[in-house]
Amino acid sequence: MKLLLFAFLFSPLFVLANGGPVDWSMFRKTGNIRLMQKADVDLLEEDLSIKVEGDFSIIKVKYLLKNKGKNQRIQYGFPVDAYDAWWFYGDPPDQAFGIHNDPLIYFKVKQGDKNLKVNQWVVDSVYTAQSVNLKEGMYGQGNRKFSILRKWSVVSLSFEKGETKTLEIEYKIKNTLRDKIPGFSRIFHFTDRHFTYHLTPSGRWGDGLVGKFKLSINIQDVMEKKGTFKINGIENLKEKESGIYVFEQTNYDLKKKDRLHIHYDYRYILKADFIDRRVLSRNQILSIKSSNPQNLEYLIDNNPNTVWKGQEGDWIEVKIKAGTDGYQGANSIMFLNGDYSSYASFLKNPFAKNLKVNFNDTLIYRTKPWLGEESPTTIHFKNHKYVSVKNELKKGFSEVLVEEVSLPFRVGRLSEVNKIRIQILKGSKNGKVCISDLFFLGPDRKRKVYRDEIKIKED
Repeated sequence: MKLLLFAFLFSPLFVLANGGPVDWSMFRKTGNIRLMQKADVDLLEEDLSIKVEGDFSIIKVKYLLKNKGKNQRIQYGFPVDAYDAWWFYGDPPDQAFGIHNDPLIYFKVKQGDKNLKVNQWVVDSVYTAQSVNLKEGMYGQGNRKFSILRKWSVVSLSFEKGETKTLEIEYKIKNTLRDKIPGFSRIFHFTDRHFTYHLTPSGRWGDGLVGKFKLSINIQDVMEKKGTFKINGIENLKEKESGIYVFEQTNYDLKKKDRLHIHYDYRYILKADFIDRRVLSRNQILSIKSSNPQNLEYLIDNNPNTVWKGQEGDWIEVKIKAGTDGYQGANSIMFLNGDYSSYASFLKNPFAKNLKVNFNDTLIYRTKPWLGEESPTTIHFKNHKYVSVKNELKKGFSEVLVEEVSLPFRVGRLSEVNKIRIQILKGSKNGKVCISDLFFLGPDRKRKVYRDEIKIKED
């Protein structure tokens, strides 16, 4: 049996040259209560509750079981399946950060007021499956089948003849996700999230019918984050209140049901938080000027409702404090390309299509940094979609203008740059452009606090 290796989680202190994961969970699916051997026990009632919180799902299930046979001791379990993660680059640094590498965060079972003992083990290579949630097409992994690991949480329970017992199970799962740093980048790429629950295993109890089945799904946290979501696998699911969906049925045939899927996406909110932790304060911007100075301050006021308007040939020049230690200076520049004051304004008004950027009077490139001075120097932007979210989250839709890792060697680090000049080469409509905000990003302030805390402990 190989070492359990379900998921890794870390925040890198450096940029991976070829890109790599920054947060992921290889969780594939979990499932209903499953008999480990044949037993004459009916499932009278099942009350299943699933609550999505951030990247996690909390599952609570209440079962009413009745023994139809003689005195017997049964063994039942709950499976958690995960993609085998051997193909990730290098070893997981979770031990250095003190973070678990198992998507099953905890598992608890109660029978009445008594906490029952839970035995856990991992079975290797249970089956193979193609990844539909990890979306590794960019690495040529899109059609690949992975070996699946299964972690069992197993409980034993004794029944007297004709006895009825109530069981309460609660466990927490880290949902499928795969956030990463693309190659030669400092800007994280966030993915959607996915949770799958297998209903069929409970069909092995008695005749496979549950006398009373109730399902509740709480997706309020995703809604509060202004994320999108889909719930598939259960017909006639009704919204009881905002973000809470319920389903109830008597004599529910579990043998005919398959999997419940919850797919949700708030990657732009995650990106907005990423930017917020890194955006430089106003006092680190020494000055800003332009060939079109009207409303120039709108570019650095961190307010998408205010918009600077320019045209082809215009330039913007910003002077910024160069870094004096590991936590000052910029390492990336992003911007809200277009008029983000409203959806109607975004559709109506132009955006920048082609730009050039100079650092300390040296022309830079944005893509293919491995080509050196032969890499393209013109930055091209395609049309992008607007999504209506709170103003403070709109920066999550900002585009990467340039990063430290895309600089020629003769420019050096962005943290050493004190003058940035942006020239507009082409606007999307009649040579015109609108820019709502420029963001200058430095190191992660949370990471600085974390590293300082470690240093204090070491001292």
